[in-house]
Amino acid sequence: MFTDIEGSTRRWESDADAIRAALLTHDEVLRTAIEAHDGFLFSHTGDGVVAAFASPKSAVDAALAAQRALELPVRMGIATGDAELRDGDYFGRQVKEARTAAEQRKRAATQAAEKRTAAAKQQADDVAQRKNSAEAAKREEQAKITAAEQTATAAAESKLKDAQATRSDAASKRAQADQIEQLADVEKQKRQSEPSNDA
Repeated sequence: MFTDIEGSTRRWESDADAIRAALLTHDEVLRTAIEAHDGFLFSHTGDGVVAAFASPKSAVDAALAAQRALELPVRMGIATGDAELRDGDYFGRQVKEARTAAEQRKRAATQAAEKRTAAAKQQADDVAQRKNSAEAAKREEQAKITAAEQTATAAAESKLKDAQATRSDAASKRAQADQIEQLADVEKQKRQSEPSNDA
């Protein structure tokens, strides 16, 4: 029997602490189910196990018992046929084919998970790029508004200065006219007060 946790790579990437704790439970559940059905767990694959049984029925019963107790989604495959025990591992054509199939399924699942991760990352990058573009456009528009306000303020201040200068010039001219008028009145009074030479 070969087992493999579905989406283990994605789970490690998203929450390593949670999958680490779940793996402990996963290993214990599988070991208990295998031993309860006279099986021999002889290899760990990181996110799965490999076990041998005296009969296919025992392997199926162990797989069913484990699936009922497991919290994680776990793929399980059973290879039937002759196998040779050597140095604590099993060998044979059926075992090799089952291992190859399990590795291919795991590789395909990993590639699919990587594609989903890449797609999600690309989507996140696209969203970030659109957000940055929107913020840049907003800053540019705000800069235009600020520049327009500054131009309008400068124009208003210039007009105010011109108006103040015009009023000041008018006031100066009025003062000069008043002085001239006063001087003329003084001169007129002088002439009127002088004695006539005709007497």
